Formats: sequence, structure tokens, C-alpha cells
Amino acid sequence: MDLNNAEIAVTTQHLIDIKDYRDYWLHLSDYSDMGEFLSACSDLFPGEKEPEYRKKYLQEHKFCIDGELLSPEEIRDQKEHLINKMFAIGYLLHQYKNRARPWAVFAIDNKISPEEESHGRSGKSFCFSARNIFKKSVTLPGRNPEITKNPHIYDRVTEYTDYILVDDADRYLPFEFFYDTITGVMTVNPKNNQSYEIPFSKSPKFCFTSNFPLRNSDDSTEARVLYTAFSDYYHEKTERNNYKSTRKIADDFGKNLFDDYNEEEWNADLNFFAQCLRFYLSIPSPRKIDAPLKDVTLRKLLSDMGSNFKEWADVYFDPEGNHVNVCIVREEALEDFVKSTKTTRWTTNKFTKSLKAYCAYNGYTLNPKDLQNSQGRITRKIEGTPKDMIYVKTKTIDPVELTENNMKEKLKEDDKPF
Repeated sequence: MDLNNAEIAVTTQHLIDIKDYRDYWLHLSDYSDMGEFLSACSDLFPGEKEPEYRKKYLQEHKFCIDGELLSPEEIRDQKEHLINKMFAIGYLLHQYKNRARPWAVFAIDNKISPEEESHGRSGKSFCFSARNIFKKSVTLPGRNPEITKNPHIYDRVTEYTDYILVDDADRYLPFEFFYDTITGVMTVNPKNNQSYEIPFSKSPKFCFTSNFPLRNSDDSTEARVLYTAFSDYYHEKTERNNYKSTRKIADDFGKNLFDDYNEEEWNADLNFFAQCLRFYLSIPSPRKIDAPLKDVTLRKLLSDMGSNFKEWADVYFDPEGNHVNVCIVREEALEDFVKSTKTTRWTTNKFTKSLKAYCAYNGYTLNPKDLQNSQGRITRKIEGTPKDMIYVKTKTIDPVELTENNMKEKLKEDDKPF
């Protein structure tokens, strides 16, 4: 089920009891959380006996992650996110550098959105800048993708720096620039001074916050990243999004955290951080507890394919169309994409990578193995010329149908696979 396009019919028990079968269809994607959805429901039935139900529920479940309105799957998801965040916080608080755990924490929005959309204001920076209270840190402006060209990027870092926060990382910030520093020796090049090295055991840990998924992620990148994801429960209403209102952290707590604490609140937070540290240390190395990555993965796939490609592919590979569950010439598909989108400089490799992301995003299979030759390709002769084919499988291939098709192909010399 695609929840982004889901609708739900809303009525009340009172209307059902009096056999009034009115209902209203609401689009779930119009609401950022259960609170806004319940508020909209209340507005539809102003004459109900308990119009304050939404406020009552939210007040009773303000910090509850297993409320009765959540499904078992949603409750499990909430708990897994909490466990992951505690693990990430504990990892950053612990000063010891373990070569079996050479990670950079990467905090990202969990909301699925097109690659060009950046929502933010979800609490990522607040969460990980809070370590400044306990640890010596250096913050780098990640919004500027050119910072990696600065030869003095680490000039404020010393062996006493506990961690580096790359805040609000740009979509095009080259994460691979930090590879060697995350897992090995850090070279510091201060202005007007001799450069020096900080060994791995004394170098700071890294944390990145970003509104965008990592680009061109591979196994080498994944080995260096500890993901943590933030929902859009906290958000900023702007003209560019569909939020009904702005919700800030202070709205729930009635104060600015840390700045306005009393002694009891400081004690509660310090105990929580100690729990995070204890939990991290209780997990055997080298185990890593990532966030539930379903939505993060979907965001990454959207980023990998790009919005232009997705819009074209949604039409070209329409499940009811003529370009799915059949072999088509890859070159012809690429030409159609370039012509339809007026895109230039697209190589075959880039097209194939985007197509792989598109199929993974939709749960399709690209080039099923039972159609591939010994080189892992699908090839056919078209008018005597060998051509690379693509096959987007949206349904189970009928082996009988496949055999019949193969028999037909044997009768056509030009269509023989090789």
C-alpha cells in the first residue's frame, strides 16, 4: 500500500448509532502526524458531544510511543527509533575510539519526499548539538558544499576535541572526503602554523545532520555510517510545504530545553544521557544498531534516480503499458528518456543506475536472472545487430508463457539470444 496516496473515510460512533451514514474522505498525506489528523476530524464534526477528544488524547499521550491509536507495527517502529537514537547518543558520548566501530553518525529526515525538497526543522541539529554541554566540539557549516576545498577545514580541531558536527549538510557535500579521517589519522593544517597529525585513538568522532540522503552510497560508505532518522513531528510551516501549522520543541515542553531548566530537569536529562551511554556499552562490538531504514532507503532511491527520471519512468513503465514484463531495447528507452525530458549528458551507466533505483523503489525486478545469459545480460539480435535489452518485471513470470515465448524466438533468427 502506498500511504502517500491513501485515503480514509471518517465518521463518528454517534452518527453510526443514529444510522446517519455520512462520512468524509481525507488524504493521509495532507497531515504530518496523528495530532493534525485528529484535529481535522474534530473540525468536521463540531456538533459532537466530545469535541475536546483530540486535545484530551494528545495531552494524555504527549510523550507516549505506544498509544492505543498506533498499530502494533507503528509501536514497534517507534521503539526501534528510540533504541537507535539512544545507541547513537551513547556512541558520541563515549570518548573511546574503537577500530571495530569507526562510524560517523548521520542524522536524516525520515519523511519521504522528492530529492529537491528540503523540510528540516525536525530537531536533528538540536539533538546532536546538545552534546556541546558535555563534550568539546567543533561545528562545520555543512550547507556550504565547498568547505571540503578549504585546506584549513580542521584548523580549530585539537587532540582534545571530542567530536565534529557537520551541521545541515548540503545534498552535494562529498561525504567521501571524510572517509580517511573517520577511520584513520586526522591531518590538521592550522593557518600560519605547521600541520600535524592526530592519531585515530585521539581524533574526534563525527556527526552529520542533513535534510538529504547520502548520494552515491556504496559499501564503503555504509561501513562508516551509523544512521539515525527523525520524523517531521516538529516542523516549520512555509509556503513551500503542506503543513497546517508550525510545531517546535518548546511547544511541547513550554520552555527552551537546557536554557530554562531547573535542577530536577537537569538531573533527569543527565540520567537519560547516562542511560544512553550505558546502553551503548552493553551492545557487543562490532554490532551496530541503525534506525529502521525503510523510509530512508526510499528517500535515497528517489535521490539516486532523480525527479525527472521518476516522472518519465512512471509513464514509460506504466504497469498497464507496453514496456513492462517484456524485453525492450535499452538504447531505445534511453533515447525516449532524453527526448521526453530534454536531458543531456546521460550515459548508459547513469541511466541503468537510475533504472535500478526506480525498480527497487517500486518493488519491480530489473532483468530477472532467468532471462540473463552467462554474462549477466539480456541480449537479442535486432535486424542482425546485437542489442542490450532491459526487462522490467512487475509480475511473476509464467514459466509456461516464458517457454512458449522462447520457442517462438527460436523460429526467428534475428531474435535469437546469444
